[in-house]
Parts: sequence; structure tokens; C-alpha cells
Amino acid sequence: MTAAENGCCGGRASNSTYVKVKMEGVVIARKIDISIHQSFETLTTTLMTMFDIFDENRRSFKLTYQDKEGDWLIAEDVPWRTFVRSLKCLKLIRSRGYQLGSTSNYKKSSAMFLLP
Repeated sequence: MTAAENGCCGGRASNSTYVKVKMEGVVIARKIDISIHQSFETLTTTLMTMFDIFDENRRSFKLTYQDKEGDWLIAEDVPWRTFVRSLKCLKLIRSRGYQLGSTSNYKKSSAMFLLP
């Protein structure tokens, strides 16, 4: 399967700890070593710095990920270890465009409520 068939990601080798990271509206993707992070907090802080997103704009973005089955999910909806094991690639999306009940490609937790 090619990267184009997978969506944004070509996946990662089973022994690789690097994953592709894209941000909505940014053409160039980057890679990050997931093994140096131990929580969503440190990962998010690193990504916000990487994409020059300042603290006051941090809430405007949600971290999503593609799992090994090809589904897009909100990163913090699962435990950290589950996230790391199933992670294929990451994408930062603008949270104001994400609404519960929308017909997007992202699976949503019934416990998540975001206001535009």
C-alpha cells in the first residue's frame, strides 16, 4: 500500500519510533521521535513548539492520529500506551472545525464535547 492510499502517512516500520506529523494548512510534513515522550502533555508541547503555535492559540488545535487500521482518532481519547502502540502518523487540526456529530473522517468519543 502506498502513502497516498494510506491518507497522509506511509506508516512506520514496526521497530521505528519516528512518526510523520502534519498540521492542517501546512504543506510540509515533519517527523518526530515518539519514544522521547512519556505523555500527551510533552508530545503536545513539542508539537506546538515545532509548528510555532503559541500558548494563547494552543486550544485552537486538536491532536489526531491515524491508527494501524487506518482510522483517524482524537489522540487523548485513549490511554498513552495504547496510543503509542497503534500510532501510524499524527495530524494537528483546528478544533473549531471539529464538532461532535459532524460527518468528518474522525472518530469521536461520546465523552468529548467541543464548542466552536
